[in-house]
Amino acid sequence: MRLIAAALLIAGNEFYCATSPTVVAFGFCPDNNVTVHVAPGVNPVFSWSPSCGISGLTVFVESDVTALWTVYGSASENDNPIESGVRYGQTPAGGRTVTGPLQLQRGVEYRVQVRRLICERGAPCHVIAAGETRFQP
Repeated sequence: MRLIAAALLIAGNEFYCATSPTVVAFGFCPDNNVTVHVAPGVNPVFSWSPSCGISGLTVFVESDVTALWTVYGSASENDNPIESGVRYGQTPAGGRTVTGPLQLQRGVEYRVQVRRLICERGAPCHVIAAGETRFQP
C-alpha cells in the first residue's frame, strides 16, 4: 500500500485511462456538450441529447447549491458509463450513488448537472460539466 501511495505522490496524483476498442460507446458527443431534459414530477427522468454516456450527475437545490443526489460512474472500461434516461433516486446501470437521494419538493427550483470524463491517450483525465438545466417538480 505504501508503494502505491508513493507512486501516486511521484506521479503528481494524475491518472490515465483509455477505452478498449471492444467497449460499446454511446452516441457521439460533439464538443462534450449536451442538452439536458427533465420529465415532470417529483421522481423525474433526466435525459440528454445527444445521448452520449456521462461520468456523473448531480441534482442541487438552486438557491443554495446543496447536493440532493449525486451519482458517479462505476469503474469500467468505459470512461462515461451512464446512459441517458436516469430516474431520480434510482442508481443507474454503470453508476454508484454517493449522495442522497433526498426527496424533491413541488415548487422548489432545482438544477441538474451532468459531467463527462475526458481521457486522451497519454494525458491526464479530467471531468467537465457537459450540460445542466433548472427544473421544478
